[in-house]
Amino acid sequence: VYVTGHSLGGALATLFAFELACEPEATVPKPVTLINFACPYVGDSSFRLAHQMLESQGRLRHLRVTNHKDLITTFPKVAFRWNVFDRRAHVGSLFKHVGINLRIFEGSKTFKLCYPKVTDGFFSGAWDGATRGWSQAIFSNIIWNPLNYWTLHTLREYNKRMEVNNSGLHALFLNDVYAQPDIVGNLVPQK
Repeated sequence: VYVTGHSLGGALATLFAFELACEPEATVPKPVTLINFACPYVGDSSFRLAHQMLESQGRLRHLRVTNHKDLITTFPKVAFRWNVFDRRAHVGSLFKHVGINLRIFEGSKTFKLCYPKVTDGFFSGAWDGATRGWSQAIFSNIIWNPLNYWTLHTLREYNKRMEVNNSGLHALFLNDVYAQPDIVGNLVPQK
C-alpha cells in the first residue's frame, strides 16, 4: 500500500499511513509506504516514538520530501491547548517530524537524507529544536523575501527540484535507506 499527500494532505497521509501500519498483516500488507511532500509537523514525541516503533518493525516506510527553505514544513512547532472554561491558551508539547527527510536544494544536484533523532532528557535540545526551523525558514523567507515562500511550497517547485536530481533519486530505494545506520542510526537492527 502506498500513501502520499502534499502540505496538509501530507499531514493527513502521515496519520492515515500510521493507522494502516497498525492494522494486522492479514488486513493490510506490510510495509505501508508513505511518501509525502511539503508536510508540516505531525504529532509530538509520543507519536514519534510510536511511528519509529512501526518503522523498526518493518511495518511502515516513510519518506518526507521537503524543499530547502519551505516555510510550511516548519509549522506548527508547538501545540496549543485550549481550556473551554477559562478561555486561555496553554502551550502544549513540541511537535516532531517523523520519517526519513529528503531535503532538496534549489539549483543544485544535491539532496540530503536525514532521520529525526530522539534526544535524552526532558529539556535536552528543546530550545535548539524549537528555533532551528524558525531561524532557517522565517529569516530566509519572510524577512528577506516575503512572497518567495509560497513558490517554494508548490508541487511545481518540488517537481522542478526532483527533476534536477533525477539521476541521484533514481538510485535511491527506500528499504535500502532504512538499512543504512549512518542515516537511521540503530532504528532497524542490522543483519
